[in-house]
Amino acid sequence: MMILTEAQCHAICDMGYFNTTIYGYMVEALEIAGFSREDIRKAIGGMRTALDETTAAEAEEAFRTF
Repeated sequence: MMILTEAQCHAICDMGYFNTTIYGYMVEALEIAGFSREDIRKAIGGMRTALDETTAAEAEEAFRTF
């Protein structure tokens, strides 16, 4: 099994390899929480912007300090 460093994981995420998976998890979570389809669409739009404008390291820090 290959173990990646945190920097390598961030680099892979920053290249967008897992964006579709991230969207899928987000849709599932918002559906479970009872959000409407319209609200989920708005959240996906926000996520697209966040994925385009935020690095993986910045996103982890945002979550840790939430």
